[in-house]
Amino acid sequence: MTFLVAFTPATPNSIQNNRVIFSRSKTKKIYSIYLQPMAKEILSYYFNPENNPDFLLPVLSKGDTPLQVKKKALQAIKTTNEYLYQMAEDCKIKQNITTYFARYSFANICKGLGYSKDLIAEALGHSYGNAVTGIYLDNYGNEIIDAANKAVVAAVFN
Repeated sequence: MTFLVAFTPATPNSIQNNRVIFSRSKTKKIYSIYLQPMAKEILSYYFNPENNPDFLLPVLSKGDTPLQVKKKALQAIKTTNEYLYQMAEDCKIKQNITTYFARYSFANICKGLGYSKDLIAEALGHSYGNAVTGIYLDNYGNEIIDAANKAVVAAVFN
């Protein structure tokens, strides 16, 4: 049985010109996301080039097989969701907070800030509107999605 890795792990080379460049496994589309200052702080906290110079987050190790990568990635998401659950409980938040909920929140905050559904869909990596119509339309530029990301971060943390 062949087992495919669900994503391309982020390495120090994934960051170029203050952007993280990656290919989403679900769509195979290449994304270029501006690293907001808070995201840079989080990455600098976790990235340790002395202990693990090959990956941005301390989840994977050089030489991991595709099956190990998949298992470790799923475990990292599970662990993250457990921590989010604990933080929500500590803050007396009744909502079930998960990484999925973060995407949901991003979309709703963008909508509340007046961004279009098409821009939100593209920022989340979803297909752009109707598949046939989308062929004739330009994608939103990085600058517009960067502005939406910046506005969401400002709305949440300011």
